[in-house]
Amino acid sequence: MSTREERLELRLQGDVAYGRSERAVLGPVPTATRLPFNNNTRNSRSSSHSNLSSTGRNGRVRANLESPTNFSLGRGEVSNGGLHRQLIDERRERLRAHQERIAHQRDASLRIEDENLVPDSKRAPQLLAAVSVSTGCISYGICMAYTSSAIPSMLAPNNSLTIEIGTQETTWMSSLLALGALFGSLSAVYLMDAIGRKASLLAFSVMSLFIGWTLLMASSQTWQLYAGRFLLGLGAGLEITISPVYIHEICRPVLRDICGSFPQVFISLGILLCYIMGRSLEWNWLALASCVFLCPFTFGLYFIPESPPWLVYNDEEDLAFKSMVLIRGEEYDATVEIRKIKEKLAFHRNDLHAILHETDADNLDHEGGKPKFQCWELLHSSVFYPFIVILVLMFLLQFSGQGAITFYTAMIFKEAECVLSPKDCAFIIGITYFLSSILGLVLKKHCGRRRLLLISEFGMAVAQLSMGLYFYLLKADETVLDPNVSSTLDEVDEQGEDATVLLEDPSHPQALSGKTNWAALTKLEYVRLLPIPILVLFTLAYNIGMGSLTWVVATEILPLRSRRWTQTISNVTSNFWWFVVTKTFHDMYYNVAPFVPFFLYGSVCVFGFIFIFIFLPETHGKTAEETAKAFHGLRPMLKRLKCPNLCPCLPLRKLKAQGNATTASTTTTPHNQPPQTQQQIELTNSIS
Repeated sequence: MSTREERLELRLQGDVAYGRSERAVLGPVPTATRLPFNNNTRNSRSSSHSNLSSTGRNGRVRANLESPTNFSLGRGEVSNGGLHRQLIDERRERLRAHQERIAHQRDASLRIEDENLVPDSKRAPQLLAAVSVSTGCISYGICMAYTSSAIPSMLAPNNSLTIEIGTQETTWMSSLLALGALFGSLSAVYLMDAIGRKASLLAFSVMSLFIGWTLLMASSQTWQLYAGRFLLGLGAGLEITISPVYIHEICRPVLRDICGSFPQVFISLGILLCYIMGRSLEWNWLALASCVFLCPFTFGLYFIPESPPWLVYNDEEDLAFKSMVLIRGEEYDATVEIRKIKEKLAFHRNDLHAILHETDADNLDHEGGKPKFQCWELLHSSVFYPFIVILVLMFLLQFSGQGAITFYTAMIFKEAECVLSPKDCAFIIGITYFLSSILGLVLKKHCGRRRLLLISEFGMAVAQLSMGLYFYLLKADETVLDPNVSSTLDEVDEQGEDATVLLEDPSHPQALSGKTNWAALTKLEYVRLLPIPILVLFTLAYNIGMGSLTWVVATEILPLRSRRWTQTISNVTSNFWWFVVTKTFHDMYYNVAPFVPFFLYGSVCVFGFIFIFIFLPETHGKTAEETAKAFHGLRPMLKRLKCPNLCPCLPLRKLKAQGNATTASTTTTPHNQPPQTQQQIELTNSIS
C-alpha cells in the first residue's frame, strides 16, 4: 500500500483529520460511515485520489467537497459530496461545542482562583448584624403572647382599666394582631425595595411598634386597644418579612443557615419573656415593659449598614463597597462580590427578588435571563401544582391551632382546672416553645423535610384530639353529675380522702357508676395535670415540623422566577387564616362547646398528615430540577404511596405502550407475554 493510500485510509477512519486527543472527546466515527479498505475497493479509491489534496502543516488530508466522486461500499454507492460533507459539518459542530465548554471551564477556574486570592471575610460582623436585625422579633413574640397574660388582668374585678370589656372585645383585641401583620407583610414588599431594608425597619417597623405599645399602655377607650394591636401587627409584619431578606443578603452562604434561624429563635424567646413578665405585671405595665425591648432593636439598626445588593440595585456602588467592608472586614476585597451581584442583576434583568434564593451553584453562562414573571404564569403546570400545595400547607399551619393556644394559653389552663396556676402552666409552655424551636433548627439540617412534617402533623393531631377529649369528659360531667354528688366530691377533696375509692370500691357509700365515674376521675390531681403534657407535646410537634419547615419547603418547591408572586400570596393567605383562627376560637369555645375547637384542629391535622403523605415530595438534598420532576405525572405520587397494586413493576411508559397495543389488537396476544389485567388497563388509560 502506498503512503498516499495509507494516509487516505487514516483520514477516512478519523485518526488524522482531528487528531487522537480530539477523537477521544468527539467519539469514534460511526461504523456505518466508515469506508473499509480491501483489494476490491483499492482501484476505486486509488482512481479518486486526484480529487483529494493534502494540506496543512499538520499533515492532515482534506477532501475536495466539490467533487462528485463516488466510493464503493460493497452494498451501494455513497456520494462523497453528500455523506462526507454532513459528517465533517457534524464533527466541526462537536469540536466547536467542545472548545466553548473548555473556554467556559477556564473562565470559571479563573474566577475561582480570583476568589481564593481574596482574604476570607470575618464572621463576627455578619453575626452581629444578623443578631441586631433579629432582635425586633422579640417584640413579635411578645405581641403573640401578650393577650394570654393581659386579658385575665383586664377581666379581673379590681383592674386599672377605666372601661368594661367583654368577650367580643377580647377576641377582636387578639385577632387584630394577625390582621395588622397581613397588611405589614404586604407593605414590606414595596417599602424594602423603595427606601431600603434598614430604612424600612427604622422608619416604619420601629415606629409602629412604639406607637402600638404606647396606645396599649395608656388605653382608656376600646378603639385605643384595637388601634394599638393593629399597629403592633403592622410593625411585626414588617419585621418578620424584611429581616430574613436582609440576613440573606449580608451573610455569606456558609453562615446563612445559622443566621437565618435567628428570627425564629428570637420569636420563641419573646414568647417566653412575655410569659415570665406576665406572672407579676398587669396589662398596662406589661405593655410598658414590652416597649423597652425596642431599645436594642433601634440601636442595632442604627449601627448596621444597608444591604449591599440593594445599594448596587440603586447604582450606589461606592456605598455598597463601604457597606461590604463593614460587614466582611477591612481586609476583604469587595470588588469580586460586587461584580457577582451586578452579573446576577444583569442576568435576571434587574430583578432584585430573583437573586434572593439563588445559590452559588446557579450558573450565569447564558446570554440573558428570562423575562420577568407575569401573574398569568401562575396557571402554568410547573407553578400551579406546587403553588396549590403551598397554599394548603399555609392552611394546615394556621389551623393546627398554634395561634389560638399561644394567644389564650392561660385561659385554656384555667378552664381545664389544672392543678398548677395558669401562669405557671404558661411559663412551662414558654420554656418548651423556646427549647423546641432550637431543636427544630437542628433537626431540619439532618432529617428530611417530609418526614419531619409527617411527625409534626401526627403529634399535633394526637395532642389536639386528646385535649378535645379531656374537655369533653370534663364539661360533660357538669351535665351528668347530680348537685349532691358534686358537693360530695368537693367535700371528699377538701378532707383529703383518696378519690380513687369512689372508682374502685363499689361498697363505698359515695361510689359512682356509669358516666358519673368520669366526674371522680377528673377530680384526681394526676388527671388534672394532663393538659400540661398534652400542650407540651403539641408545642414540641409544632416547632420541629410545621413551625420551622413550612416556609423552607415553600422556598424549595416553588420555581425561582415565581417566588416573588407566590410567596407574597402565600404570606397573605397565612395571615388571613391566622386571623380567622384567633377570632373564632373564643366564640367556638364559649358559644358552641369547649371541646369543639380542639376536635376541629385535630381533624385538620389528620387531614394534613394524609395530604403531606400523598402530595408533598421530599426536598431535602434535592436540586430544583429533581423537585420539579416530583410534581410531573402520576408516577412520583405512586412512588410516594408505595402501593404495589397501583404501581406495577413495569415502567409506566412500557405499561402505556402495552395498553395501546392491547386496544389496537385485542384478539392476538403473544405466547411469551401474559395479557394485561383489567387493573393495569384502567391505570394505563388514566395515565394517558
